[in-house]
Amino acid sequence: MKYTVFLLIVSVFLFSSIVEVNSQELEQEGLVWENNLINIGAVMPEQGERIADFYYLNQTDSNAYINEVITDCGCAVVAYSQDSLAPSKIGHLQITFDPESRGGTFSKMIVVKSNVKPLGDSLFLEGVNVHFPSDPESHYKIKKGGLGFVFDQNNLGTLYTNKPKFKVVDFYNFNDFPVQLNLKQDSVPDHVKVRMVPPVVESNTRGVLEIEYDPIIKNDLGFVRDSFTLSFLSGEHFEIPINLLATIHEYFDPLPVSQVDEVPKLLIAEMEINLGKIGSKKCGFTNTNT
Repeated sequence: MKYTVFLLIVSVFLFSSIVEVNSQELEQEGLVWENNLINIGAVMPEQGERIADFYYLNQTDSNAYINEVITDCGCAVVAYSQDSLAPSKIGHLQITFDPESRGGTFSKMIVVKSNVKPLGDSLFLEGVNVHFPSDPESHYKIKKGGLGFVFDQNNLGTLYTNKPKFKVVDFYNFNDFPVQLNLKQDSVPDHVKVRMVPPVVESNTRGVLEIEYDPIIKNDLGFVRDSFTLSFLSGEHFEIPINLLATIHEYFDPLPVSQVDEVPKLLIAEMEINLGKIGSKKCGFTNTNT
């Protein structure tokens, strides 16, 4: 089914774009990838390896085949067919990620060299590797409703108003019963979305909260704080407090070089100011916004 949908999308694109051939179109010939970046989200070693599937279309008038696939880490193993792919046919490349590697956010590059593009196409596999601690009791020391967290407050860092920010918060279920998120969340603000992985976290196992924070909907700038409760279901209903911190900056599109002299600038007469010996008198400097 996925093959058919992808082929239909590419076919519509091809037949609706009959224009004079130029250098930009030539760059789109070869292997056309459905996605060149896949984010597999949170990965926990106890859940085993994770698999990502990349699909591509042979957009040439001759057979295409993959010569070589290069990865920048032994934790990403690639499987693909070495058979030739006929024109307008769809191929498949599979990446298996082994989470038994260094934890934290990762971005793995995969270079696919083919007979139609010897220099290669670049693919990217991204996610967050959440290592299993040797002592969950001491690692997840912040207890809320029988769930253990590393921090009481979660800092999302710097956000820009052009796109949402994602944060992975791992936790341990110390309860003697499984838990899942309530479908109805009355306290979660509109600019925050929360998903739990896996959907049901068994007793004495880990889970993660994938938090999506949209600064556009938040409609605020500077340092912000959000506090709300998450509703869980188990043998009984319970809620836990969630605290988020973030710093939101307004996003400005990159400026073309030709317009550098046309935008407002902050002029500072002196880049260094020697205050000398400071006594009880006040001193200062003036800036001018042109």
